[in-house]
Amino acid sequence: MYWYDASANVSIEILYQYNLTAKAFLIIDSGFYFMMDEKDELRAISETGSSTTIVASFEIEQRSTVQQFS
Repeated sequence: MYWYDASANVSIEILYQYNLTAKAFLIIDSGFYFMMDEKDELRAISETGSSTTIVASFEIEQRSTVQQFS
């Protein structure tokens, strides 16, 4: 799993070679945080011949009074 930082055009590895079986889930916690900005992406690569779906929850922080979250 990677975080793609669009402003720096780099992929930062978050998780490497973690085996996740069908109907299992992973919680990344224990004070682990990273700040994503607009146009950043969370990416995952599955094994050859398989597929994966990511469902992620995010904590949104309003940085100014100009931003509007809907």
